[in-house]
Amino acid sequence: MEPGRSEPPADQQFGDATRRTYLAAERTLLAWWRTGLATTAVALAVGRLLPAVAKVPRTPYLWLGTGFGILALTMIVFGALRQRAVDRALARGGFANLHQAVVLLVTAFMAILTIAVIVLLFADT
Repeated sequence: MEPGRSEPPADQQFGDATRRTYLAAERTLLAWWRTGLATTAVALAVGRLLPAVAKVPRTPYLWLGTGFGILALTMIVFGALRQRAVDRALARGGFANLHQAVVLLVTAFMAILTIAVIVLLFADT
């Protein structure tokens, strides 16, 4: 144990599990938003910066950047919708499953964008 730090008594309660679950849901929302913000940066880099720096045709990169922008918007909006669904379920004492169709659609969209990046990487060689 570090000096100046004491361990809590073994019988101390850390609060109700629902409170911890709400806080976990809040951290998850922030993760969705961070992912959206990072994807926004990727959209800008791919759509605007990369064609300017690499001196390549702008149009395919603009479309790819737009795709990443749509993905970013999806992450931000879906994170907020997911947070709302989780909060409602917790208030009822239930659980909100993440719909598998959402997982499949986002995964497919990300796979398509990744394939497009790979194709563009080899298109100029």
